[in-house]
Amino acid sequence: MTKTRNDYVYQLIGKILSKVKRKSKKYPETYYYQLNTSVENKEVKKIFAFLPRLENEVIWKVIENSDYLDKKYLFYCKNHQGYYGLIDWEELPSSFTEKAKELARN
Repeated sequence: MTKTRNDYVYQLIGKILSKVKRKSKKYPETYYYQLNTSVENKEVKKIFAFLPRLENEVIWKVIENSDYLDKKYLFYCKNHQGYYGLIDWEELPSSFTEKAKELARN
């Protein structure tokens, strides 16, 4: 069976440049983060973080506290209606190159 776009997990390598806290139009009592990114292996400028979709809730605290500055990540995202939604991430060492080259080939 073929995976749909929403089932596929995208692996994006990059940094978070800034964040914007936004209110949900559908659920005004909740909010999410628009992460403005610099991604190396795909043309992606924004990744969206919703607390219920994160596999690791620690990520939410890192985003809230802006503890992501000057760090490189391997973002795991799903495509939700044409937008990349963050589900998990892995912090990469600053000397990281081999995994980036491997992912760029795929």
